[in-house]
Amino acid sequence: MWLSLMASALFTWIKIVVKIFSRTESSIRITAYIGLLQTPMSFPAAVWVWTWPPAEQWLWMVAMGLLGTLGQIALTQAYQLADITLVMPLDFSRLIWASLIGFWVFAGIPEGWTCLGGALILAGATSALYGEARWRMLKKTSS
Repeated sequence: MWLSLMASALFTWIKIVVKIFSRTESSIRITAYIGLLQTPMSFPAAVWVWTWPPAEQWLWMVAMGLLGTLGQIALTQAYQLADITLVMPLDFSRLIWASLIGFWVFAGIPEGWTCLGGALILAGATSALYGEARWRMLKKTSS
């Protein structure tokens, strides 16, 4: 539980730093920075359990690398073009996509608690997005 909370806090900091960098750097450069920093930082944890993957997994790993990189570039570009409070609720749609792909690829049916948690996250994100839009409208009309 503590590792999950720590990961959430660190991912939040990464998003803030990416937003700050997006003022002056391109999305591709920021994504390259992330990859160049994460690789050596993950080495100490991986070195103790590393085993070379079988040959049939290399194609899947290349696909994951390419799709992950494209996703990170797209997310970084979204941070550059819009306010982070508008992008983050849409980023939570990953839960829906992961559930759909998990069902399609692995025939995994989400448990009730997973669906309830996803619904709460979606409701909270939608509420935050609506509240932010409403606040911006009120701010514009009062100016």
